[in-house]
Amino acid sequence: TSPGAYDQQGTTEVGVNYANGPIAASFSNLKQDWTSVAALNSTGAAGGKDYTINTAAAKYTFGAASVSGLYQTNKADTTVNNEALTVSGTYTMGAVVLMAQTGTNKNKVNNTKSKLTGIGADYNLSKRTAVYFRAETIDNAGGTMNAAVVSSAIAGTDTNKFARTAVGLRHSF
Repeated sequence: TSPGAYDQQGTTEVGVNYANGPIAASFSNLKQDWTSVAALNSTGAAGGKDYTINTAAAKYTFGAASVSGLYQTNKADTTVNNEALTVSGTYTMGAVVLMAQTGTNKNKVNNTKSKLTGIGADYNLSKRTAVYFRAETIDNAGGTMNAAVVSSAIAGTDTNKFARTAVGLRHSF
């Protein structure tokens, strides 16, 4: 075993948050040092990469509606260079909360782009229980979106494009 085989991943994060009235905003810079870190399992990559993730987000609330935006970059040497941008909104009407989101994630290494569009609704039965509906479409041409159900697991002719729908009952404890 080489001297660096037991080196541990180092993580440093610095963040700034602002919340006052209808405006909430944040920025964070996260650095992960994987240099000389041995692979922890068969899917882990051994050392040599340092990741830098910058995230900026803002939300503006006006009455029963809110609009949010997120911009994030994720870079590591020459193998990872992603840029994500999303815009979302919510509108509350009594017990019903409507929501929508759209976004892209660009893979700047191979100049491809993934796209996500989603809608949803919650019907609050009580303070802690709601019936929910979610629907989303994903075009993962950039190969940059992680998901619980990936496109390769869904039969179809275009493995980059897929849709998901969820309906359920949620209770918070």
